[in-house]
Parts: sequence; C-alpha cells; structure tokens
Amino acid sequence: MMAGTFFYWSISCTFFLSAGLLLQLFIKHRHLNQNNIILSLITDALTAFNNRVFSSISQALLYTSLVIMVLSQIFNKPYSWNQIGAFFLGGLILNFLSFCILRLIPKLIPIIIKLNHAYLSDGLQSQIKIATCVGLILVTPFLLGLMSCHFFLGESTIIGYTLGATFAAFFLRIGSSLFKSSSEISSQIDPHSNPSKKDPRNPASILAISGQLIGNIMGGSVDILSSYLFTIIACLLFPTTYALQGLISPEIAQQLRTWPLIIISVSLIGPLISWALSHFQIKQAKSSNLLLENLYISLLLIAISAYWASHKLVTPSSIIQSPNHLFLCFLIGLIGSIIISFTAEFLTSYRYSPTQTAAKDVPIGPLFTLLNAFKTGQQSSVIYIIYLILIGTSSLYLGGFYGLAISGFGILAITPSLLIIHSFSPIANICHDVCILSKKSKIQINNIKTAHQIGTTILAFKNGLTCGASSISSIGLFLALILQSKQNLHHLFQIDHWWLIGIFIGITLVFSLSASLTQKVKELVLITIKEVERQFKEIPFLSENKANPDIIKAADFNVRFCMDSLIIPGLIMAFIPLLCGYLLGPKLLIGLASGCLLVGLISHYFWSNYGDRIENINSYIKQGHYGGTESPNYPLLSQISPFGTIFNQLLSPSVNMLIKSVAILTFLIVEIL
Repeated sequence: MMAGTFFYWSISCTFFLSAGLLLQLFIKHRHLNQNNIILSLITDALTAFNNRVFSSISQALLYTSLVIMVLSQIFNKPYSWNQIGAFFLGGLILNFLSFCILRLIPKLIPIIIKLNHAYLSDGLQSQIKIATCVGLILVTPFLLGLMSCHFFLGESTIIGYTLGATFAAFFLRIGSSLFKSSSEISSQIDPHSNPSKKDPRNPASILAISGQLIGNIMGGSVDILSSYLFTIIACLLFPTTYALQGLISPEIAQQLRTWPLIIISVSLIGPLISWALSHFQIKQAKSSNLLLENLYISLLLIAISAYWASHKLVTPSSIIQSPNHLFLCFLIGLIGSIIISFTAEFLTSYRYSPTQTAAKDVPIGPLFTLLNAFKTGQQSSVIYIIYLILIGTSSLYLGGFYGLAISGFGILAITPSLLIIHSFSPIANICHDVCILSKKSKIQINNIKTAHQIGTTILAFKNGLTCGASSISSIGLFLALILQSKQNLHHLFQIDHWWLIGIFIGITLVFSLSASLTQKVKELVLITIKEVERQFKEIPFLSENKANPDIIKAADFNVRFCMDSLIIPGLIMAFIPLLCGYLLGPKLLIGLASGCLLVGLISHYFWSNYGDRIENINSYIKQGHYGGTESPNYPLLSQISPFGTIFNQLLSPSVNMLIKSVAILTFLIVEIL
C-alpha cells in the first residue's frame, strides 16, 4: 500500500510540477507577440489534424467495442463492461494527450525563438525545460490511468486499457507517419516553377513542418508509450498468475507487483534532477553532450533503485530464487537498451565510419547509395536479433518466463527520459524552419541550429528499443495470460496445421499492411502536389507573396485521406485477428501472432536502418563532403532521400504498431475463449 501511495504521489507531483514550470514560462512571456504568420499556418494545420484524428479514434473505439460485444453474444462468450470501460479510458487518455500537446507546442515555439535572439545559453535552457515538461506531461497521465484501472476496476482491466491505448496509438502513429512522410516528400518535389521547400508560399512547406511536430513528437511518443505499457503490464500480471497457480504466496506476489512501481517512480524523478543539473552545465558551456549526460544520471538512479527494491522488497521464492536474479534480469535489459541504441547510432549516423565510408560511393551514382543502405538494413536485422536472443535467453535462465518480462521492462525503463530526448530535437528543428521562413536574425537561426545538433547526438536511442522491448514483453505477457487462462497449454502449443495456417496468415498481414500504406503514401503525395499547383493557380497574389496559402483546406484534406487510408490497415490489425480467433479458435490465433511477430520484427529493423542510412548519407553530403550539394550526383541523391523517409518513418513504425496491436488482441481473445 505504501508503494502504491508513493507511486501516486510521484506521478501527481511530477505532473503538477511540469505543468507549473510551463505555466511559469507562459506568465513570464505573456506580453510576447505571437502574431507570426508561419506559426498561424502551422497551428491551422495542427487544428485540422487534431479534429479529424480525435473523431476517428473515438469512432474506432466505439465500433471495436460493438464488434466484440456482437461476437461475444453470437458465440456465447463473456463480455466484461469493466474491460470495455478500461478500453475506452486507455484510448481516450492517449487521444486527449495528443490533442493537448499539439495545441501546446506551437504556443511555446515563439518563446524559444525569442530567447535565442542573443545567447545560446538562454534559448538552450528554455528548450531543455520545455522538452522535459512535455515528456513528463505525456507519460504521467498515461501511467495514472493504467494504475487507476489496476487498483479500482480490477487487475485484469489493464489488458483492456492497453488494448484501447494501442488502438489509439495505431491511428496516431500510422496516421501521423503517413501525413509526415507524404508532406515531406511533397515539399521536396518542386512541381514546375512552384517555390521550393523553404518558402512560406508553398503549402507543402507548411505541411512538412507540421508533419514534423505530428510525426516526430506525437507519433513517436505514442509508439514509445504503447511499448512501455506492454512492459509494465507484463511485470504486473506475472506475479498474479504465479499466485493463482500456487507457485508463490499472495504476499510475495504483492512484493513483485510493487517492485516495478518503485522503479517507475524513480524514473519520473530522474529527469527533473537532470533538468536542474543542466543549468550548471549550460552556464559552464558544457552542453555538447547535455542530453547524453542527463540520460546517464537517469540510468544510474534507475539502476540503484532497482537494486535497492530487489533486496529490500522481494523475498526469495521458487520463481525468483535470489534478489540478485531479479536485479540481473532488469540490468540485462537496461544494458541491452544502451547497446542496441549505440549500435543503431554507429550503423546509421553520419558521425561514424560506416555511413562516411558509404558516402564515398555517391560520386559513382545513387544506385550504390541504395545498395549500401540495403546492406546496412540486412546487417542490422541480424545484429538486433542476436541482441534480443542474448537478452531473452540470459533473462530466461535467471528468472524464467518472469525474467523475460523483467528484461523487457529494463529495456524501456528510461522511457520518461526517452520521451524528453525524442521531443528535444524535433522542437529545435521546427523552430529552425520557422526562423528561416520568417526571416529571423542569423544569430537566432545559428543558436537554434546548435540546439538541434545537440538533440541529434542521441536521437538513435529510440531506434530499435520500442520493437525489441515490446517483442520480448509480448512473449512474457502472452505466457502469463495463457497460464492464467483455462486453456490446455500442451494442446495450445502443439504445432499442427492450424498453427501453420496461422503463421502464414500472420506473415501476409505484415506485407499486406506495408503494401497498402506504400500505395496510399504515393497517392497522397500526388494529391498534395496537385493541391499545391491548384492553390498557386487559383489564389490571387500567392505567387507574389502577397497572400497566404489555404493551409486549412490542404491539411484537412490530407488528414481525411490519412484516416480513410487506415480503414484497410485497421481491418488487417483488428478484425482479421478477431474473426480468426472467434471462428477458428485460439490455436490458429497464436500462430497468426507468432508469424506477425517474427516477420514484423525483422522487417522493422531492416526498414528502420535502411531509411536512416539513406537520410544520413544525404546529410553527410550536404555538409560539403565529396563535392557537397555541387556534386553532379547530388540532385539524384536528393531524389532518393524521400525513399528512405517512407521506410524509416512510415513502414518501420507501422509494422511495430501492427505487432503490438495483434499481440494484445490475441491475449484478450485467448483469455475470453
């Protein structure tokens, strides 16, 4: 009970402190003139996105609830209203967070730009404060909703909460990725004589900047949060399962459920301590590794709290024979997250030799760029799978199936810090683009550019973590629910023709989703280009820069197209597993989830690093290497750069969301059946 109280207090205090810091920033700069035309256009685009997405997610939650209710009535299966309530709560909290963050950040951008007018330190301090507050405001209500379901609606309702959050994350992540990638590609294609990407007259330019905010901050954040949720519920459900099986006492089960709550509480406090220390680092002009050093502080605090909680709160049992085993399982995941992150950075970043060596082939032709990126994607898949096997087998040896869940939790234990890192660089990038389009001073542009470079130093900490953690936790969570259900374990995992059919269906789901999204992004790019041409023809004086583009119409049409494009992916994600489970039984459904997990995991890593390598080669050449932008082959290289955007910003995160969505649906249906 004391741990639960401490958990609620830490969440509440963190949320109100973060909100208070932002409020103090607004009050201090309340007289700041925010009448910036570029920001007004971006706000219009974000409003159109917010309105459409909020409506679409609410409808999806309602329709899915009705389908589950109808199928339960037809097949005479139990239908829990508590689960449905938790399902709606999870989806609506994530939906509401997206709505608030996308309205909040455009109001903060003028403050950052103003504080960068003279000294880098002033702007950098404000930006690290804003990124810290945004990251913590994202994670705290999400955790509060989860634990409220756990304590007040019953422990099993955290499955419904996770399903609702995963559904909302599916629409937000894939919809935002589709919007961002199509907008970015459209802005890089100059139809006829229309202005280029860095021109405020071009609607595609405004959509591309809005897409960075929608895709990088909101879409990426919900992806991280949904994976984090998987790791938490796996840790919470396993002790209950073991207690029901009589393997441990209820007291030990309570100790094991308390253990992750302590670590989560400390992970929320760590970023606030790091933010306070960052002021001294910035004043001493030691900000080049600011985010990395702050992350080290959070990692150290989390590791210490995990060690303390393991030895002070957990009694040895037949499941966890020693507190050291519990701590080591967690530490394996924590160290694994660092290794995976630095591997992604080394393989794809232009700061390291693999990308620099690949860039040498650019003068020969863009074909070699694609081949180098293809090789990197294949290598990374092998390396990451080896990492996950090592993490999984070592934690399985130390802690059994529960050890798998703990190591998955360890991989994403730094989620609050990860959200801050993930918010920092995109905010700086958006401020930089707004400064250029608004023709701000060179000092402001250079200061914000420096802040952006600081953010990119550890941007790869997200790459590979979410899919790896959710995959390991999915296996652990699935085993926990199977043990808790009344299914015959030997019969369920006996491989036969139903298993094989399910595996083949799961494999086809991955490629069907990718094919559908690739077709839709192509259609949306062409539609956006036509809309840009139409506006320049029909809006008087737009070409002379005496009028503004109709960004509301362009954004609303793009968002509506994105939401309509998710009908087929939604059917692939939700209704095919539902129908297979109710009509053909749980064995086929488990095969389906297994096929989706195995192929999706490999595809996710390949596509992510393939796209990252292409974009980083382009960035390296832009810096002046091997002829820079004056190189004869640079125009061709810039044309294939959007090709990488489709892979690392659309297909890779979409497959990750598919894995999580199918997994949580499988867990819920198997429990019902």
